[in-house]
Amino acid sequence: MSPTPPATNLSGMYSKPFFGWPIILACFVGMFGNVGPLIYASFGFVVQSLEAEFGWSRSGMTLSISLLTLVSAAIHPTFGSLVDRYGVRRTMIPSLTLMALILITVPLYLNQLWQLWVIFPLVAIFGAANNNLSFIRTVSAWYDSRRGLMIGLIASGTGVGLAFLPKITALVVSWQGWQGGFIFYGLYILLITIPVMYLFIRDTPQEVGLQVDGGANDHVAYENNESGLSLHDALRTQGFWLLFFAVLFASAALWGITNQMAFLLSDKGFTAMQASSVVMVLGISMAIARLVVGYLLDKVFAPVAGATIFTLTAIGFAILAYVETSWAPFVAAALMGAGIGAETELMGYMASRYFGLRRFGSIYGLIFVGFLLGTSGGPYLYAKTQEIFGSYYPVLKSMIVLMMITAILFALMGRYDRYHAKFTRDV
Repeated sequence: MSPTPPATNLSGMYSKPFFGWPIILACFVGMFGNVGPLIYASFGFVVQSLEAEFGWSRSGMTLSISLLTLVSAAIHPTFGSLVDRYGVRRTMIPSLTLMALILITVPLYLNQLWQLWVIFPLVAIFGAANNNLSFIRTVSAWYDSRRGLMIGLIASGTGVGLAFLPKITALVVSWQGWQGGFIFYGLYILLITIPVMYLFIRDTPQEVGLQVDGGANDHVAYENNESGLSLHDALRTQGFWLLFFAVLFASAALWGITNQMAFLLSDKGFTAMQASSVVMVLGISMAIARLVVGYLLDKVFAPVAGATIFTLTAIGFAILAYVETSWAPFVAAALMGAGIGAETELMGYMASRYFGLRRFGSIYGLIFVGFLLGTSGGPYLYAKTQEIFGSYYPVLKSMIVLMMITAILFALMGRYDRYHAKFTRDV
């Protein structure tokens, strides 16, 4: 067991009323307003305002979101390495500040479509911290025996954000147009996310004189913050690539439909407010699923949980594609929300269990590339399919198959300890 760290004047604050509560609060707030619910899921309402004012094509504007996620994919391994080297707190605050300033100033100059294609890559580069890596890395360093539950708890923040932020964005845009949407994005980060991160985020419990899990138990070498596979060794494992492609396929299908849901439902005759209600159901389902799955991950083998959840998600796509009733989108959204809810915590939890925390930032950063490639290509695939065929049904049908393939990839992951013999420690 590692020696007891020296107590600090913050030890009491971080240990009562329950261990690590400021970390959970900060990471929940961060996940609530990360790039997924804040921009990705709500940008469709901004697009509608831009389309009305400038007449730009839907697929052209959606391409800007694809560029955001492609550039995020390119920058994320580097950002993960910076987190491994300098820590979460020192990389997060500057990144969030720059991201907020870029978004707030967009209304000052946006008048050409190509400018969107520049703005969002800049948001991706300078706002790299506003993604899952920072928050899941922090929680994984603070908790071991309850890691699944705590990742699920903070990850549910994205679901809650998805339930409310698109609706808030829709209201802001209806009041102040697309300009108000961009200003809202930036002000949320500047006035809410950054102060909470600055006040509460600490990279490890040792920084405030505490131990992992509050010092409740001993931890073998492969579970501490210094032990795990190198990035090179992780890339040579079957498990890394199974997880990478499972995440890639799931994100393309699920975040693609999330981004295009407002358009799909508009084509079905739903109003903007009705469509935002469906997205709210998706977000609530996502939040609930993250809590439930997080609890189960500490008790149930994660690959089994993943295979089961993505089979249910395939059923959700089938309902959306084949069932023509007013309630079908709500049921489909609930099942899809469960898949989105499970994906993030499965990705973080399984990366920590299979590959350790020694190079978590770098390894998770590369797995997250798969997530971002999916989220970048998914929306454009949906939008382009609709333009070519005049309907989203062809892509919805193909996603049923893709979700079943994802379920199989999770089922093939194998035992958690299959790579632990190769774990080493930083000294």
